[in-house]
Amino acid sequence: MMSYNKIILFVMTLPLFTASIAVGGLQTAYGGFECQDNADCEGGDFCNIEVCEAGQCVLEPAFEGDVCNPGGICFIQVCEAGQCVVDTAQLDGSECGDGDECNIEVCEAGQCVLEPEPEFDGDVCNPGGLCFIQVCDTGQCVVDTAQLDGSECGDGDECNIEVCQEGQCVQDPEPEGTACGDPSNNLCDNPDTCDGSGTCDDNLEPNGTVCRASSGVCDIEEFCDGSSASCPIDVFQPTGTVCSCSVGEGVCDENNECFVEISIDIKPGSDPNSINTKSMGVVPVAILGSDTLDVTTVDYENIEFGPDGAMPVHVALEDVNDDGFTDLVMHFVQKETGIGKGDVEACISGDTLGGQPFLGCDAIKTPGK
Repeated sequence: MMSYNKIILFVMTLPLFTASIAVGGLQTAYGGFECQDNADCEGGDFCNIEVCEAGQCVLEPAFEGDVCNPGGICFIQVCEAGQCVVDTAQLDGSECGDGDECNIEVCEAGQCVLEPEPEFDGDVCNPGGLCFIQVCDTGQCVVDTAQLDGSECGDGDECNIEVCQEGQCVQDPEPEGTACGDPSNNLCDNPDTCDGSGTCDDNLEPNGTVCRASSGVCDIEEFCDGSSASCPIDVFQPTGTVCSCSVGEGVCDENNECFVEISIDIKPGSDPNSINTKSMGVVPVAILGSDTLDVTTVDYENIEFGPDGAMPVHVALEDVNDDGFTDLVMHFVQKETGIGKGDVEACISGDTLGGQPFLGCDAIKTPGK
């Protein structure tokens, strides 16, 4: 039996690794890894490489000026003496943003700042309103009214136009006489025109203006009333109104003509004036001349006698009543007169050569059953 214990102690000695960093660009021990050549050193970073020197892997600055970090909008980071440092100079003056209507954004000392763009001066930066726009001016969006002065800015009306003046939409009256409103041109109304101050005048004829002249002594002339464009309806003297005419005094008839009542004698020299309605002969009728009626002025071609308006078949001039005035004696075919049994009066009508109408009647007797 063994009377003691045996303890074996193993002691392991590990190599001590050291590292040193280059200062001022000197080589620096890195990690303390032993090496035989550069192939044994595979480390390094963005701005350094690892080389083998004196049996140790050390860092050695490299890549001077190379980008070691993308940085920001207006700066990058580059290698300098083994360090990754900020560099703003390379991006100064380059565009760094969208800018706005009147400016561009450029890098300046590492910052993205707005810078006025001269090429934008005068460009529209805001549509503005009816009578102004906004344009770029040294980086500012400012109001400009001059470009729209004088341009139309609204619907206006017939006697005004709306134009821009110093940024405001104002009314400018149309010249006097400019057509507007109702173009009607009739008896009591003239075409409407502008008065030069922005108002459309209706140009009605003044009250009392004759709009329909009298066509004869039995026709009453009509006047405009100053407030209506229409001429009043045509009116005439009432039937029976006494009127003056070329051959004396007459009366207005239902046709609105002034006719003279003349004296006639049916069947001159007979009394009573009997007419045989069955006769196939003629009926003599005399238009009696007077100091107001010269029978030679009678248009006998337009004479009508009786209800049916018979025309004369024979005409002669003679003084049938011995009063010193020439009379016009005419003969009418009895059957053409239309005179019938029971008639107590027959009339003759016609015109003078001057167009003056006349009418004359005489009593008759129609014997027989």
